[in-house]
Amino acid sequence: MPTSPSFRVGCSSSTSPIVDHAQPRGVVHEVGEIAHHLDVERAARIGEGADLRGNGGVRHVDDVEPGNGIGQVGEVSHDLDVADRRSGLRIVDVSIPASPVEITALDTPGSAEAVAVVDGRAYVADGSSLRVVDVANPAAPEELGVLEGAAFEVQVVGAIAYVAGGDTQIRIIDVSNPSALVELSHLDRPVSTTSLRIVGAIAYVGTLNGRLRLIDASAPFFPVEIGLLPYGAYDMEVVGGLAYLATGSSVRVLDISRPTSPVELGASPVDALGVAVVRGLVHAAGGGGLHIVDFGPEYGPRFVSIDIKPRSQSNRLNPRSSGSIRLAVLGSETFDVARIDVSTLGFGPAGAASIGRIVRKDVNRDGLEDLLARFRKRETGITLGDTEACLSGRLLDGARFEGCDAVRTPPPH
Repeated sequence: MPTSPSFRVGCSSSTSPIVDHAQPRGVVHEVGEIAHHLDVERAARIGEGADLRGNGGVRHVDDVEPGNGIGQVGEVSHDLDVADRRSGLRIVDVSIPASPVEITALDTPGSAEAVAVVDGRAYVADGSSLRVVDVANPAAPEELGVLEGAAFEVQVVGAIAYVAGGDTQIRIIDVSNPSALVELSHLDRPVSTTSLRIVGAIAYVGTLNGRLRLIDASAPFFPVEIGLLPYGAYDMEVVGGLAYLATGSSVRVLDISRPTSPVELGASPVDALGVAVVRGLVHAAGGGGLHIVDFGPEYGPRFVSIDIKPRSQSNRLNPRSSGSIRLAVLGSETFDVARIDVSTLGFGPAGAASIGRIVRKDVNRDGLEDLLARFRKRETGITLGDTEACLSGRLLDGARFEGCDAVRTPPPH
């Protein structure tokens, strides 16, 4: 296990050097610059770039060729975060990244802290309430429902919203009927929360006291805390069994394939209040701007071929329908599916576990054994409008793998 990973760092300031930090204890070489100041609090993935949000507004940074310099390709001159703390929900057209256009805004009575958009609905954590807004027509957003209670972070999986804020560690809310939101349960702790991520049935809740709490939310009416880790997290992202934590003074990488026994793989000492992972590169946003960190191939999963709905040409999938979906992990001359630890399989953004019997057979008739598994559609976290879905897991020796395939889902509304 590597103890001092190699990484490259890009940092933006008033005239911002992009530095090659491949040898973190050696000489730093400047390889590019951004002639803009970015005072950034959060980073989020949008397409092939990163959306940076903070006191300077929203900027979309395209890092298709990070080694050749990072270009700021768009800026909206408002203090906004899509969920704008001062002005509510703002909707911005970024179809042309170099010329983003604000379409409209919907003021909310509280301090809009965070937003999750699923199936044409925006779930706004408004400080003192959760608000559901229909954004299927971006030019005319319509509020559908409100549920009072502390709300500073929000994640939505299927018909369930997970909300954290204040001393409420987590609230689990049924949002199937947006005009009549129902809180199913909550779990309180006397410490303010800073971040929230849902992976499968586990909620990861960052707190101001420098602890990461693990909550089993598989039974929505009875969430149970199952672990407490010595890591603070202002923001986090989970990709392929790895958790990237923005701790304020660093980005830390944890292997969470066994949630209650995580293993720290490495850290990068950069300002980090927000984090996003785009095409294997970690984007850390902080008071010093944007840092781009490459932890090296040791931290990346092995990529394998999968076939969603084998022998189907369209891969049509309605994530709102009941039932299950099949997929095959395709074997090759260099990849034996018998090496897969089937208990680690997770499909879709929510990391749905497989159901029923898993079999090995030659699905694509190439003479090699493939692995066929089935997953419940509503547990995958796939949403209307998605065009790709991914499977992740581990081999019997602990190595990680990931595979993606195209899907065709109905458009939102």
